[in-house]
Amino acid sequence: MAASSTVQLARRYLVHIVIGITAALLLLTIGINNLLAPVAVDGTGNPVRVVIPSGATGGTIARILAEEGLIKNELFFRYLVRWEGAEAKLKAGEYELSPAMAPKEIIDRLVQGDIVQDYVRVTIPEGYTVPQIADLLAEKGLIDRGRFLQLVQEGAFDFDFIGEIPDGVDYRLEGYLFPDTYYFTPEAGEEAVIDRMLQRFADVINPEIRERARELGMSLHELITLASIVEREARLPEERPIIAGVFHRRLQLGWKLESCATIQYILGEPKERLLTEDTRIPSPYNTYLHTGLPPGPIAAPGEAAIRATAYPEDTEYLFFCADKDGSHIFSRTLEEHNQAKKRVQR
Repeated sequence: MAASSTVQLARRYLVHIVIGITAALLLLTIGINNLLAPVAVDGTGNPVRVVIPSGATGGTIARILAEEGLIKNELFFRYLVRWEGAEAKLKAGEYELSPAMAPKEIIDRLVQGDIVQDYVRVTIPEGYTVPQIADLLAEKGLIDRGRFLQLVQEGAFDFDFIGEIPDGVDYRLEGYLFPDTYYFTPEAGEEAVIDRMLQRFADVINPEIRERARELGMSLHELITLASIVEREARLPEERPIIAGVFHRRLQLGWKLESCATIQYILGEPKERLLTEDTRIPSPYNTYLHTGLPPGPIAAPGEAAIRATAYPEDTEYLFFCADKDGSHIFSRTLEEHNQAKKRVQR
């Protein structure tokens, strides 16, 4: 009798397990079918143009498509790309896709390289000046240099931070054309190129950065100006917060910044070794002659330099000099600083 009850109980458990597995498989099938279906199952949805960057991974492409509302789930799309063996076959370019397309259709389109039009890839390095950016874009055939510089000075762009830029700067948008990798169509034009870089700057300068500038007693323009100096002075990423800390301390003490990077900016052309006479050039950008910050940025700071300037290291250092390997020697006193310079010059 006991044995019979045990068998019946076992059968009952087995039935429950079978039912559970069947239900799970059914739900899984429904879920997969749902993910394989288009976002717009009714076949509607406006076409969307998306740019797939060169060298983009399946994960990057999934993120771009999800942000544009073209797929339902990034992780599932990545697995589908791998299942199809398509990750290495996805081609860069500008595509016209639709929410009415199933994920498999989108993958096929990207594998075929059925692009709308070609694009030009250009990387603006951190620390580039407006003239350097203009030269690079002109070399890529994207702009007319003269027209570009005219728009930098006078163009109407709808960003609130432009209204905060004071008079007296060499180039109005110096420091605001954000350094990054961009993809432009050959016909984009100067205004669209500038607008894209300004939009990227606006994306990076979030409310947190603006609030932090206020906490430091600085305007956004002043923060970006100092960040540009940090960008040009630092060679090693880990030194950015220290260099920023040194400059913040000197500003607090009312000392001159005495930044070699500002002299290089005035000179226009890189000079391997600055002379004493270079530090006497009459210019509002000369931080050896003038206390405080120069009128505006001296280059385009990257996000790391901006964050280092917004969150500087709390340091006792007041001086630094470049070592032969590109790093810096930091000093607390002028005596230490002079000794460091002698060691470097040996």
